[in-house]
Amino acid sequence: MNAQPRISWLRRGAALAAGWTALLFGAGCMVGPDYHAPASAVKMKAWTTPPASANATATNAAPAMDQWWTTFGDPELTRLIERALESSPDIAIAAQRVREARAGLKSVAGGELPTVGVGAGKMEYRRTGPLNTLYRGNYPTFQTGFDASWEIDLWGGTRRAVESAGAALEATEEEGRGVRVALAAEVARDYVELRAVQHRLAIARTNLALQQRTLELTRERLHAGVASDLDAFRAAGLVANTEALLPVLEDGRDQLIHRLGVLLGDEPNELAGELAAPEPIPTAPANVAAGLPAELLRRRPDIRAAERRLAASTARIGATEAQLYPHLGLAGTIGFVSTQSSDLFDYSNRYFSAGPGLHWNLFDAGRVRAQVEAESARTERAYMEYRKVVLGALTDVENAIGALNSEQRRHGALVDAADAAQKSVATATELYRQGVTDFLGVIDAERSLAAAEDNIAQSDRAVSTDAIALFKALGGGWQTTAPMSASTHQS
Repeated sequence: MNAQPRISWLRRGAALAAGWTALLFGAGCMVGPDYHAPASAVKMKAWTTPPASANATATNAAPAMDQWWTTFGDPELTRLIERALESSPDIAIAAQRVREARAGLKSVAGGELPTVGVGAGKMEYRRTGPLNTLYRGNYPTFQTGFDASWEIDLWGGTRRAVESAGAALEATEEEGRGVRVALAAEVARDYVELRAVQHRLAIARTNLALQQRTLELTRERLHAGVASDLDAFRAAGLVANTEALLPVLEDGRDQLIHRLGVLLGDEPNELAGELAAPEPIPTAPANVAAGLPAELLRRRPDIRAAERRLAASTARIGATEAQLYPHLGLAGTIGFVSTQSSDLFDYSNRYFSAGPGLHWNLFDAGRVRAQVEAESARTERAYMEYRKVVLGALTDVENAIGALNSEQRRHGALVDAADAAQKSVATATELYRQGVTDFLGVIDAERSLAAAEDNIAQSDRAVSTDAIALFKALGGGWQTTAPMSASTHQS
């Protein structure tokens, strides 16, 4: 068999395909609006009230947000958050969403490339003639070969679809980072709540012991005839009230341990042994630098995700608009056909076909234009949602700063009140022992002390949880633990 005709045949086919490709690539364009990121949506130059504990320099500096929980100086807290970021079901779910979006992008991007198929078969043709003549009979045909088709992206519809899918992937990645931010804050908040409940339990038990000693003193004075039954009843009532508080706090402690276990991807009681021993409430850092309002646009994952969703929606307008224009494609087939299977692959049985095809839906009752209008409306909505997320983020930070400042001021007053209550108990008890005052003064003093110490414990918790809320509002917790993917999608 002569190889020269075969080479010439392949060259002609390749030259024809290359010519059409060059022509169509040169004529290609992109319909639909080009995406431009919104201009800075933040007009505020500074926060209304900076964090009270931060000096002016720290307030305007960009805070180190990637592992903010280490600033609380609690190794157990750091271990719990790191374990949660590794094993929490929420993180695993977010990772699968990113995987799904990445596969979707690959699927859409495949539309830019030709499709190639291979096939083989046998067909039976039945020829009939008049009155059982010799022309009547079955004639088999054997065929095999390759076929390829390619719809040319003349108007950029496929490229816009790829652009949209790429932006959607990036939005999903940002949402995954948002899950990390929320998870770290939730673990930290529950851990602080746990240590606060344990501290309140210790305070309640200490006060209970004090109140029980007072009850014993009252009974001794009752037996000596220098106290009344009313004093004994009041002392017993105070003891009973404190005892009633213990089961509530113990149940709250157990529930927090269970919640932390689930956040870490464990069974509810998995951390019971690890967290059973009371530890101090983690202390919020002295300085929480809030940075500048405009920095939220690049730090908060929810804002970044909303911006990427806006980009995806903008690109979908072009992908839909491309359906208004003609669709041009190339199709080709190369193979062998014969009536005998034995000589199917002989060079003389070859066949080749290639050429363009044009399709244009001239009338669809305005269906595509309505879809373009719908995509435009969705894009406008995506922009409004982006603005809403930005405004919500600014509100979160303002509220968190205000709550932290207020609680810090309140904490100072509570410490003064607890000192006064401590002195009041000592004075009232001594005066009652000497018979100078009645027992009501002792009861009131002890009740005030118990309330003051419990208020301080709750304020310690509130200062730390308010600081956690501020870190979360500022978008901290993902920079180093969840690096940006190497994405090169153009938006």
